[in-house]
Amino acid sequence: LSIRGGETAELLGYDLDRSASKPGEALQLTLYWRALGPSDISYTVFTHLLDAGGAVRGQSDSVPVRGERPMTDWVQGEIIVDPYSITVSPDAAPGPHRIEVGIYDPANGRRLPLITADGASLPDHRLLLEEAILIE
Repeated sequence: LSIRGGETAELLGYDLDRSASKPGEALQLTLYWRALGPSDISYTVFTHLLDAGGAVRGQSDSVPVRGERPMTDWVQGEIIVDPYSITVSPDAAPGPHRIEVGIYDPANGRRLPLITADGASLPDHRLLLEEAILIE
């Protein structure tokens, strides 16, 4: 992918355990980061499951690696394998859903700009993953 989050993180890719789910089930998402250097801020990563109208139907927000690898401790060049479990809301309607990913400062809620390899800033400082999740 090569999506930069400030001067701290580069999202290299992701794995999703499945492309279909049911309300109440959990999707397993793994993000792969390259550390660009340590941060002065312990950022939180957000992962949201969005329905077709953009409403959040599941989410998991965490300091990377379930709180064990804050970006303040990252060493330039290391690869961080960052797992998330996103439980689908019990009231999620059937149909296609998407996952969005981003980084924010928990002290003030400000999102870190996400920049593509060609220098474009992603709208709303979030990445919409290409894969659609079908809720059955």
